[in-house]
Amino acid sequence: MEVTTQAKREAVKKWLGTGSINLFGIQFSGKDTQGRRLADWVGGWLLGGGELSRRLADELPPEARKNTEAGQLLPRDVFMKLMPPFLMRDEFAGKPLVLSAVGRMHGEEDGIVKVCNDSGHQMKAVVWLNMDEPLVWERWRKMAQVKDRVARTDDAEAGLRTRIEWFKQWTVPVKEFYTKRGMVINVDGGQSPDEVEAAILDGLYEFATRLA
Repeated sequence: MEVTTQAKREAVKKWLGTGSINLFGIQFSGKDTQGRRLADWVGGWLLGGGELSRRLADELPPEARKNTEAGQLLPRDVFMKLMPPFLMRDEFAGKPLVLSAVGRMHGEEDGIVKVCNDSGHQMKAVVWLNMDEPLVWERWRKMAQVKDRVARTDDAEAGLRTRIEWFKQWTVPVKEFYTKRGMVINVDGGQSPDEVEAAILDGLYEFATRLA
């Protein structure tokens, strides 16, 4: 008997509890879209490392602010200083977290896992949205035409090129850390949003039934 989408969602939600799921992928691979959908049906909060940088921009040191405006990642020491108090806010207590590329700089993995565990949001899975770079630029050009994304300084061509290079250099190695721990769900991010969501759900459901 085929398991319905709703039954899969309920199983994942029960397995996840107050834990966290971290989504990674190259720029324009759909992290924000899938993060919103996932957070909606698990009843959790969507939190992103980039979002954190922008929300706390006024509190960043001048040099760190320049990094984010240029499309670069926050320095590791600044990022790790900001994350613990942020994840431990009372508003997140008792709820699961959907993290959008939180700890996307190689070397932050252990720290992010610890922060999640210490805040009551054990990281239980990492969803990796795989997508080739030509499709990134195709989606970027479409975004510019239809204006379906809030304007950001780092979405300009130069900023995006920088972000792609940083992703290759600093974020891609993060995958190995989580793969060795059996936490990675690989998904083709080049599919339609509905297909990507279905693939994520199938991967999480497999985790939920195997690891529950």
